[in-house]
Amino acid sequence: GGAINMHRMTVHYGNGGKEDIDLKHSFSKGRNSRMIDLKGKMRLIKNVTFWYDSKNRQGHKATLHLLGKH
Repeated sequence: GGAINMHRMTVHYGNGGKEDIDLKHSFSKGRNSRMIDLKGKMRLIKNVTFWYDSKNRQGHKATLHLLGKH
């Protein structure tokens, strides 16, 4: 519903490893990010943590959708 200011994300893998990715991008409502190719092959993603804020003039809360492809 609102804009989002993305700062970074951390991908946590099933083997205990993690990958920090700087994003530093602002998205308006309905916009998509670029495709992010993760390092390594055949790794299980346990979870992804995002650092962002959704401060905007309209006061609408942002909704973040994460899509994956293997």
